[in-house]
Amino acid sequence: MISRQELISRAIIFGVVVSLILCVPVWIIWFFLVINYHLDFNQSYLFINGFENIVLYDSQNSYQRRIWGLKEIESYEYGDNYDSNIISQVEEMVDDENWISQACYSPDKEYILYKEVEAWGEGASTDDNTYYYKVINVDSKKIRTFYKGPMEDFDIYWGQ
Repeated sequence: MISRQELISRAIIFGVVVSLILCVPVWIIWFFLVINYHLDFNQSYLFINGFENIVLYDSQNSYQRRIWGLKEIESYEYGDNYDSNIISQVEEMVDDENWISQACYSPDKEYILYKEVEAWGEGASTDDNTYYYKVINVDSKKIRTFYKGPMEDFDIYWGQ
C-alpha cells in the first residue's frame, strides 16, 4: 500500500509535469506569434502626442504602431533623423542599465524617441536581445513604452 506522503509526492510531481507539458508549448507558440506578427498589446503609447508619425523600419519593411502591435506600411527612404548627441541627453534623463542605441526628437522637440537594448544574457553566445522603443517627455521626464519586442531590431524615425 502507498503511504499518504508518497501519494502526495506523486501528485505534486504529476502536477508539475502536466503543467510543464501544457505551458512550454503555449509559451513557444506565443513567442513565435510575437516575433513573426509583431504583437504588443501595451496601450501606453496612446498617451504620446503625435505617435502616429513614428515609424520603425528595417532594410525591408516599415511599420507603424497599432492597437495589437505593428502594422506594415508602405516603405520609403526615411533618412537618419537620430543623433548620437541626443543619446547622451537620454542617458542623463533615464536611470537604466540598458544600452541606448538610437534617439531622435519629435518634430515639436517635446519628446525624444529612443531605442533601448536589453541583452538576454551576459556572455551568451547569441545576439538575442529585447528591444524597447520608448518615448520620454523632455520636460516631465515621463517615459512611455511605444513598442517592445524580442529580437525586433528596427531603426527609428519620427516624421511630421
